[in-house]
Amino acid sequence: MKIVAGVALASAALTTACSTPSAGIGPPHPCPALALVAPQLLYPIPGATGVPTVAGSLVVAGSLPSSIAVELVAQGGVTLDLGPLRAPPSPLPSPEATPTNPMATLNGVAYPALEPATTYSVAYHDTAKVCPIPVGGNTGSFTTQ
Repeated sequence: MKIVAGVALASAALTTACSTPSAGIGPPHPCPALALVAPQLLYPIPGATGVPTVAGSLVVAGSLPSSIAVELVAQGGVTLDLGPLRAPPSPLPSPEATPTNPMATLNGVAYPALEPATTYSVAYHDTAKVCPIPVGGNTGSFTTQ
């Protein structure tokens, strides 16, 4: 009886330790720490003016889950859903900003023809709504010709 009770007590203690976040043991978190950093807009360079209105691509740097989608929000409040990040265009558009993290993954997303003389803010959202990542805010803006 004492052995069975001891095994049950040890099992309960192990289960509690594994479910305690501070124990550092347990199932992996679905949101990796690198995904918690908002992407860096590389092209167009944040604050750029005179960006062509023709269809093109945004380039961002960051290690993000595939469920992250990009939006352009026009100064009038119209939102363009661009879709998920993909491989960056080749060749990269120029001029582009230098990534603050040289090891960051480069990503791209195509955008349609844009309105002239309009400021667009770049925002991101998690389409899977799994990770509470802080990428919903503005991480750069640019103004078209």
